Amino acid sequence: MPAGVFLAASGVHLVVAWCCTKIQPTLSVRSILAGWDGAWYLKLAQSGYPANLRGGAAGAPPGQSTAGFFPLYSLLVRAVHTALPISWLRGAVLVSVVAGMAFAVVLWQLVRAWCGPEIADRSVALVCFAPSAFVLTMIYSEGLFLLFAAACLLGLYRRWWVFAGLAALLGAATRPNGVVLIACCAVGAALAFWRAHRARDPLPWTSLAAPLLAPLGFVAFVAYDANRFGTPTAYWTAQHRGWQQGFDGGWHTVQKLGDVIGDPLRDFNLLAATIAVVIILIGLVFMWFWRPPAEVWVFVVGVVFLALASTSLTSTNRFVLTAFPLLVAMARKVRGNAFSVLLACSASAMVILTVLAATTRVYTP
Repeated sequence: MPAGVFLAASGVHLVVAWCCTKIQPTLSVRSILAGWDGAWYLKLAQSGYPANLRGGAAGAPPGQSTAGFFPLYSLLVRAVHTALPISWLRGAVLVSVVAGMAFAVVLWQLVRAWCGPEIADRSVALVCFAPSAFVLTMIYSEGLFLLFAAACLLGLYRRWWVFAGLAALLGAATRPNGVVLIACCAVGAALAFWRAHRARDPLPWTSLAAPLLAPLGFVAFVAYDANRFGTPTAYWTAQHRGWQQGFDGGWHTVQKLGDVIGDPLRDFNLLAATIAVVIILIGLVFMWFWRPPAEVWVFVVGVVFLALASTSLTSTNRFVLTAFPLLVAMARKVRGNAFSVLLACSASAMVILTVLAATTRVYTP
């Protein structure tokens, strides 16, 4: 059932993408799926990282290069293209769809363990039809990261320490906010020791496997950058030069939210980001009443903080999706007809954002 829900949501995205090609004949479903960051992930899969951080090669804007992307998604795309007789684009879409289906299955298992099967059903539906969930069918790394994040949290909840550590290792090599999974593993192990100490049980030394394994993917990527580019901060340098991405602790977010209040319709990206911030706040309130495990709080607060402390708000909707326990908290509280209305509104927003991202430049996924 969870995989079927994901495929239904992906089917909606593909139908909407096809309709967009009728609105703008210059578009194709292929170009929509590989749009925005998708082109960079494909380029990274095909050509690897550049020799330097200058960027701007092959007609790209100054400073932009594949050095500004984490490697694991593109490595899997390259592996699929090597193993199967399919194009680069189809291989990338296959990785995205398989990762998304697997995430839906793991998410259902995770929420069932937390809250029971009924809430698990609602959670999978709400996440798969979230406003920004259309990126799970595109050539983006969100689906793969969500798979590893859900697997890590499931492993921590079940005390499968090696499993959790390996999932965190892979997640931290997939997206920059994967570093939050390292903190989740550390907190999970610390809590295991605390509970054993209070109960006067033997200390759970095996729990240390999670925090010891978790950082290895991130450390390997940083070490690779240091060796190839001469600096361990090459990723952040590329992001800053090419996309003006940085970290200011949230001051930029406060300023931009003030701009939206002053003139809501001036910038649709900022308006969408503001709505996403409201959704985050509502989700945090629902989480407060839910009181999930501490590792879940660490994950959500960490992902949200990294998103809102950035100097760019254009991807805030995607960060709401990666902080998926917020949507689980909503699905836990909202039920019956109210949930049907919530799901319909969320799916409608997904359709609208899909059209805007495909046919205009007013919304950046």
